[in-house]
Amino acid sequence: MTNSDLYFNAARAWATADGHARKLEAMKEPELAKRAKELGAELSVAAAEREVKASPEWHQYIAAMVEARTLANTEKAEMETLLMKHEEAMGRSRVQAA
Repeated sequence: MTNSDLYFNAARAWATADGHARKLEAMKEPELAKRAKELGAELSVAAAEREVKASPEWHQYIAAMVEARTLANTEKAEMETLLMKHEEAMGRSRVQAA
């Protein structure tokens, strides 16, 4: 497998992981509103949101969001490491050619 293939695969893995993380982040407020609405009209919006945020399910949602961002950051670091290795190899090639 060539360096460009490795970089492409790493970039694709990062893009997928980043997309998943961004989706969870973007859906945080709509998800909170949906869960608060499911509690019923007898609670104020603020009280319903407090109830949702105190729930184990909301904690799991936030943990999944953080884990997704962590994975995306790790994939990006892998991709950038491949790019740095390529740049280092190119620098060594230039020095040897001189």
